[in-house]
Amino acid sequence: MSLIVCHDCDLIHRVGPVPEGSAAKCSRCGALLYQHKRDSLERTLALTVTGLILFVVANAFPFLGFKLQAQVHETILITGVQELYHQGMWILATVVLLTTIVMPAAQRVFWFPL
Repeated sequence: MSLIVCHDCDLIHRVGPVPEGSAAKCSRCGALLYQHKRDSLERTLALTVTGLILFVVANAFPFLGFKLQAQVHETILITGVQELYHQGMWILATVVLLTTIVMPAAQRVFWFPL
């Protein structure tokens, strides 16, 4: 048994395990408190793996390209970080690395919204 609060009227309920396909409703206002979702872990895992694949694809392809006469220069996120580091701006390179690659990847790997 666990306690759950109604989002509409703030009534506290003691809710036990909800059978698959059914829902717990508030006794005062009838709002939905909890609904057992079938295969929620599998769906979450599928969305997480899909997000990781799209993250890798987005970071592997160039997002900016310059064409000057016959020369073409394309860049990806990691080359921007490398250039900032080589120019002596290692603090800015670290911030860009953390905000564009490390933290989004960590969010995809370690955060499972159920």
